[in-house]
Amino acid sequence: MEIAVLIIYTAIFSGLILKSKLFEKKNLPRHYLLGFFLIKAVLGIVYGILFQKHLNGKDTFVYFNESKIIFNTFKDNPLYYLQLTFGVNDYRPEPPHLLPYIDAMNFWYDQGNYFMVRLNSIFQLFSFGYYNVHALFISFMSFVGVFNIFNFLSEQHQKLGKYYLFAIFLIPSFLFWPSGLHKEAVVTFAIGLILNGVLRLEKKQFNITTLLILGIGFGSLALVRFYVFILITPALIAFYLSKTYKPIYAFASVYFISFSTIFTLQKIFPSINFLNELIIRQRSFIRLVGNTTFPMDPLEPTWSDLFSNLPWAIINPFIRPLPFECDKLLCMISSIETWLLLFGFILFLVFIDVRKMANSRIALFSLFFSFSIMVIIGLLVNNSGAIVRYRSFVLPFLIIGFSLSSKIPEKSIVMMRDFFSKKHPVS
Repeated sequence: MEIAVLIIYTAIFSGLILKSKLFEKKNLPRHYLLGFFLIKAVLGIVYGILFQKHLNGKDTFVYFNESKIIFNTFKDNPLYYLQLTFGVNDYRPEPPHLLPYIDAMNFWYDQGNYFMVRLNSIFQLFSFGYYNVHALFISFMSFVGVFNIFNFLSEQHQKLGKYYLFAIFLIPSFLFWPSGLHKEAVVTFAIGLILNGVLRLEKKQFNITTLLILGIGFGSLALVRFYVFILITPALIAFYLSKTYKPIYAFASVYFISFSTIFTLQKIFPSINFLNELIIRQRSFIRLVGNTTFPMDPLEPTWSDLFSNLPWAIINPFIRPLPFECDKLLCMISSIETWLLLFGFILFLVFIDVRKMANSRIALFSLFFSFSIMVIIGLLVNNSGAIVRYRSFVLPFLIIGFSLSSKIPEKSIVMMRDFFSKKHPVS
């Protein structure tokens, strides 16, 4: 029965990719997109198998199992199902009629994780209770996000070439981690929707559909990973302003104002303490011990201590996992990918073209957004495996930023584009 359900839903999603206007992209064959989705669908199922049998961290199954608790209320009282799925969570006193279900769940008091439970409780309406069907659904959501990110980047810089961009989206960690039933898939989906909305605004398509797309994107991102929501906002504001003003001035001004605002608010309103928020989150990571945990000095509630920790916060996301930390194949692949990324970063520093970078809206957006995410990860996370997962969705932006800001790549990009176009002519 499970295999039959998987085949039916795979056929439905494949039909949408091949026929729907939502996935129309000039000069990019749809069978490429279909192949990419099918790879993600398989990896979504593999993700569950690996976490069930070989890897630490079983949140993916907690989301699924707690969604069953909510779904079971649908048979007894549909109103309970609606309240638990769409209502407010994490408040006291808990509603007495919902308390038995809340007590049976771990994540009702956690906004981000409970969002994943909510999403899975919606999936339960159509999945017949099979985990792998949920994995297929989330893989399709992730694919929608990837396609929209791809579309945004290719629209912003035509010289990149669609085949070059497509190759970037086959980066192992970006291909694997956002394909599984976890937050990275939703983050990828949400960022894709946001960039789709931004692209529509750039094309003067200001309508209800655009507002709905942006609302779902920003809302999902704020609920599932609030720090990503915070960090993408100044990058988008600067990107919008850079259409009118010189890009480097727009980005420098927006980020200067953003940091000044954070510093000023903390001085005026001591209860708004951004440093304490970072400290709380870092210490929750430090308390967790895993196979690839490494030593990290706890942050102190001073700006001087924060700045003194920045060098390692920048370095760690670019070098972890270290080769000697790995005893599993997935970790080894991640380590190889990491060091290739580090090599690319060194090339970027050697061949950087400051003028080219300063005048490129998309290069600056990609670099400011991706670097801010990498630094936050470096400040908070002391586990190499977690770093690989958390940074996975920014790698395409990081590589695009490198490519568009250096002296060498454009000729290489054109050569690669021409090679693939000749080898795979588009009818």
